[in-house]
Amino acid sequence: MDLKRQELIQFILDRTNTTESYPFNNPSRKKTILWTIMKQVGSGKMMAMIFERDDKLLLNLKLKPEHVDQMKHVNGVTSGFHMNKKYWVTIDIQNTDVTQIELENMIIESDSLTKR
Repeated sequence: MDLKRQELIQFILDRTNTTESYPFNNPSRKKTILWTIMKQVGSGKMMAMIFERDDKLLLNLKLKPEHVDQMKHVNGVTSGFHMNKKYWVTIDIQNTDVTQIELENMIIESDSLTKR
């Protein structure tokens, strides 16, 4: 998949009722990871995290536990970085076998699970 950060943010915004937020970015830190947090409108619950690490564009999404187990066998998908490994996955957006349709379905699933 050849999405850039802003394109990924827009991809999520177009499919969910979320807003982007930057609560973890502290300019006084020596090493900064730019975190874009996609939050539910209204509740403010986090449904996705977008960040870059080691020159990789990464996306954290919440999935059902059985879907997490399934997706961890797909190239470019690992257990959620800094998240509960039972419910979250991290996708290396530019180096994964996840298709755009699968990504869209995962975003919709994360959106649904975090509305509760």
